[in-house]
Amino acid sequence: MGMSKPSKLSLQEIFKQQNQRLNGLADGAKIPYVTKLSFAPMLRFWETKTQEDDAAVRLLAAEILAKAKQTPAFWKPIEDLSLLEYHRDTFELLMAGIFPPCLRATQLGRATKPFDLQAFFITPPFEKMLFDQRLKCTVQQQKASVSDMATLRACLLILGEFYGENRQLQPELTFTIEPENGGYRQHFKSLQVAQFFEVVKKKPLKKLSPKHIRQLFDNIFDLEAWLDALPPSHFEIHGIAGYELVDVTSEESISHLRSLLLQKDALTNPQNIPKLETLMKSYLRLPDLHLGILTNLCQDDKNEAARFNLSQGLLKTKPGTSIANASKSRLSVHEKACKYQEFVLVEDFKKLDYPTPTDEALKKAGFNSYLAAPLKGQGNQLIGLLELGSPKAYDLNSFAEWQLREILPEFSRAVERILEETNNRVEAILRDKFTAIHPSVEWRFHQVALRYLERLDSKGKAVMEPILFKDVYPIYGQVDIVSSSQTRNHAIQQDLVAHLNLVKMVLEVAQEKIDFPLVLRYLQRTGQQLEHLEDMMQSSEEPQFIDFILNEIHPLFKEIAAKDPMLSQAVERYFQQLDPRLGLVYDKRKAYEESVSRINDALSDFLDAEDIRVQEMVPHYFEKYQTDGVQFELYAGQSLLQNGHFSTLHLRNLRLWQ
Repeated sequence: MGMSKPSKLSLQEIFKQQNQRLNGLADGAKIPYVTKLSFAPMLRFWETKTQEDDAAVRLLAAEILAKAKQTPAFWKPIEDLSLLEYHRDTFELLMAGIFPPCLRATQLGRATKPFDLQAFFITPPFEKMLFDQRLKCTVQQQKASVSDMATLRACLLILGEFYGENRQLQPELTFTIEPENGGYRQHFKSLQVAQFFEVVKKKPLKKLSPKHIRQLFDNIFDLEAWLDALPPSHFEIHGIAGYELVDVTSEESISHLRSLLLQKDALTNPQNIPKLETLMKSYLRLPDLHLGILTNLCQDDKNEAARFNLSQGLLKTKPGTSIANASKSRLSVHEKACKYQEFVLVEDFKKLDYPTPTDEALKKAGFNSYLAAPLKGQGNQLIGLLELGSPKAYDLNSFAEWQLREILPEFSRAVERILEETNNRVEAILRDKFTAIHPSVEWRFHQVALRYLERLDSKGKAVMEPILFKDVYPIYGQVDIVSSSQTRNHAIQQDLVAHLNLVKMVLEVAQEKIDFPLVLRYLQRTGQQLEHLEDMMQSSEEPQFIDFILNEIHPLFKEIAAKDPMLSQAVERYFQQLDPRLGLVYDKRKAYEESVSRINDALSDFLDAEDIRVQEMVPHYFEKYQTDGVQFELYAGQSLLQNGHFSTLHLRNLRLWQ
């Protein structure tokens, strides 16, 4: 209420609306101790301030006590809150001791009776926030329910008052305010700014030994044990408490951002991008903010991680497209950020004298202000861009850039971690599918590397010694498919004949529908090509036919398709029958290649299984290759063995196996 004159809410109305608006504050339970609103502890506090050196404190104390003497009811527990309404001037003066009038226009304050979950006094800004129907208010309790924490704090107060164990537990309530029609979340932490309590003993105290008290502290959230030691029927708590909500939106947003970015799938899971965007809205306090992340920047083919597309940028480029390709303009915002590795800020796209195609695309996508921040990994290497965009001009400015610098390293580490994990996965695949260091000789490489490190540590420099294997015996094997080259050529020939027949049908339709002299010329050439293919085609002739189709026929078809509706349909049917990747008929050749692949895979798997068996006879180096068949090389000898020995018997066994 804050006694703010525009609303004129009654105390009962405040209680009612608090229950409706604050989800989680009133969790359906009250503390088991009787608590009463009483200004007596507060008034006794002011009695001690009448002789203060500070004139302001001394005068305020005198005024408060003078008013209180005119209202004796304020020295006793107050059961009927209408008394506060009746003595409004005295009540407001008492509240001035907790919430100074000069701060009430901005202070989010509330006053309650001891450990109560409902306020009987709220400052005007808190009232406005709490009862604004466009806002959704929730309360987060970190360790336990709100009422359980209040009960525990009451127990600690009693324990300190009568048993000399002074422990305090600050309430850890965080209010989250979220507009129901969109926008950004605000977080406020509840801090106790005033406490005027007294504990009234109603029955004799239970005896508590030091051991019993230690057990209570060892199980601090065992409320049943606390209430058994300090029975609620033995005590009443009178007084008043004041609380202030402090804006911790930035701190909470950064904390949640860091927590989310530590997750393994922080950037690879599409569901996390909207979460990151929501947190950035709160952190920068920009309700219309949009966030994008681009990591497919590297043009170096050796960087395997760069091929793994993690990007979800503000401009929806195709997966795998690099920023350099997506931004054709030399001076695009993306390229500026990548080239100079600095922040690129556009406060208002409309103010740009020479907008680039990327600028126009961002503006067309609804963004009027934009910020691109480079993400850097180890060695200051560029690994991505963080994009922020807003439909409002000047939403993103130098202040937003300054704020972003604090959290940017967290995004960089998240991207770097994902790229590193991707590189590891690529390396694992390469090790699994291809031979780098064969397991049989890996021990030798480890030995050489260890000696290299020993020399490097002792002398500061070292040269890697050559790795040689002497006195080894080679064994070779090869399996080939008979007449595979002729079969392949025949499959290609059949596909080319089928393709040229499709071309011929389209040209015949074109000859009928339009007047285009080149059509007749290409119809004749197509016929000549088909006649030539009736004989066996040479493998060297394949590029000539493909060049004729891709570089002469296809441009012709795209040109004449627009000249007649039926011709357009014929061209469309033609392209639908081609392989989308090759732009050619790919039926017989595909069947041939799949057949060869299945045969080779079966042979390769068989050789792998056999090698596992033979490795148990004697360890050896084994490597196989696949072309139109499978061939392998096997090397065996004493120098390849880390342990054991190699004899002519082992060699004879291997040759017999071969």
